[in-house]
Amino acid sequence: MPLRFVPFGQKPPALFSPGHRMQQPQLTRHKRMNVLPMFLNVFVPWAIFVYCFSLSSSYLMYKTPILAWLCISAVFVIWVVFVLAAFCARKYDPDPTWFTFFSVLAAICVVWGILAGLANLRTYEDPYYTLQEMRDAKGSNGAGVNPSLVSGEDEMDAGILTFEPGSMFDADKTWHFTKGTLYCVAPIIGPGVSTPLRQTYDFWAVGLCLTSPHAVCIPFVVLAVAS
Repeated sequence: MPLRFVPFGQKPPALFSPGHRMQQPQLTRHKRMNVLPMFLNVFVPWAIFVYCFSLSSSYLMYKTPILAWLCISAVFVIWVVFVLAAFCARKYDPDPTWFTFFSVLAAICVVWGILAGLANLRTYEDPYYTLQEMRDAKGSNGAGVNPSLVSGEDEMDAGILTFEPGSMFDADKTWHFTKGTLYCVAPIIGPGVSTPLRQTYDFWAVGLCLTSPHAVCIPFVVLAVAS
């Protein structure tokens, strides 16, 4: 709308005076949302989390952590590329872009996936992998270990022990102790004997006590011996 100068002392024309025209409001063009970036910014960060969590808690991290960290570093390289793209986009467009949102969300998923994966590895999978790498003791003839004849020093590197059929625990010598929770223990003896032939108890069954040690220790120890 062109500017109109009013002489000194003269009132400006009213809004609805003859010859006065109202400026037509300009119609703003709305930007359409792109559906593809919306889906990518939702599912790609979750895929990054699953990828980092899987590698952090995998056997690869347990056995060769250097190789696992190299695979995870590939995600960091991709994240740095999107961070640079977000900075470049902000130079020409002050409004936030999908690159900025993706960079922030991807960083959260990477850190979250690594921390959760390492916690899962230390808590659950590390003891399992350690047990799998130890020896499976089944005795000299493959029928099982006789706890009354075999010394415990000979089976120190065993992770899983299979006892001879008929082996049982001595219910008269059960006891309990506390280490965070209440446990009960009982010595394991060979088949057909009441005391070990070596006169030492080297193999013990351990179980959890729920309430009273004398009431529920024995059933849990039976399960421990059977397994």
